[in-house]
Amino acid sequence: MTSMATNPNIHTVITGMGLACPWGIGPAEDVLYTPASDNPTPDHDGAWRIPDAILRPDAKRVPNLGGDRAALLAEPAVNAALQQSAFDLAAADPTRVGLVLGSAYAALADMLQFATEVKRQTPRFVSPLHFPQTVGNYAAGALARALKINGPNITLGGRSQSGLAAVAEAVRLLQCDAADLILAGGADAVSPALLRAMIAADQADPDGPFATRPAEGACLFCLESESSARRRGANRMARLTVPSEPPPSQLISGHFVGRPEQDRNEMNTLRQLVRPAGTTLFLSARHQLANACAATGAAQLALAALALRRRSAPLLQPEETETDAPMTPQNEIPPGLTAALVVSAPDRTGRRTILSIESLRS
Repeated sequence: MTSMATNPNIHTVITGMGLACPWGIGPAEDVLYTPASDNPTPDHDGAWRIPDAILRPDAKRVPNLGGDRAALLAEPAVNAALQQSAFDLAAADPTRVGLVLGSAYAALADMLQFATEVKRQTPRFVSPLHFPQTVGNYAAGALARALKINGPNITLGGRSQSGLAAVAEAVRLLQCDAADLILAGGADAVSPALLRAMIAADQADPDGPFATRPAEGACLFCLESESSARRRGANRMARLTVPSEPPPSQLISGHFVGRPEQDRNEMNTLRQLVRPAGTTLFLSARHQLANACAATGAAQLALAALALRRRSAPLLQPEETETDAPMTPQNEIPPGLTAALVVSAPDRTGRRTILSIESLRS
């Protein structure tokens, strides 16, 4: 999407990672690596939603979010990432802070809800306050207003790869010197109207993108140039690049759906894509987040960063059966592996978003 000239010598680093999912809210490491004391269960309709009880109490009182569910989910993830990054948003130049938000459904849930209200109440009696929420970039705009940031603001919608695509776009924006820090990642909420549409799509195409029941969540990163992070003494967690061609890799964080046959096929596809020199290890964020679409895509990156940093991760095995429960066993990451690839699901044209991530020692 960016059209400005990029400088490949500007390296992007992760300085903070925040996650909101049915199993917890906070820094991504705490949520992904701390077993939940009380595992949630799906709602009566089969969708995995974040219980209101674990949402930050003040998240619902943040001004300018307008009651948008995706924005409400993203706000505590953003706060967790900013706190981990130790970035003082209030003291920063608001024109040099950006936001790139990926959403598999964008405002589709709000569109369906508004259409339902029009059908039930007629256009004359529908609240005009609900119409702006049908715009695809409403959540990103609401977050920018709430956080008082005026830099680049972009919404990307492209099914499950949206969260990773948002991070890749943020890397390009930083290489264009369009911002000092960019909040990037994915967020999706699940409404009853959206779930009904997904169930109908599943019945029409059992192997399609809606073949597994959805979850809601948000995964956001603080991204900045490595030189900027060094100057302010930030904790540089990992370095990111967007390769023109995927380099050989033995550690891949991929998009897996929890169906053994489909996941084995995806593993074989990824092996052919990256040409590994030896045995390939696979990571799957879905086992921590269920199928949270854009948030799960972004969490693929968080899991890869943490696996390299902690030298352990739950590895996906081809023979595993379908499950939505978190994987608690940790497998050791061989010491020679200091980099990984994060590969999204394909879009409608078959293209994938690919990020290369390298471990850093601050």
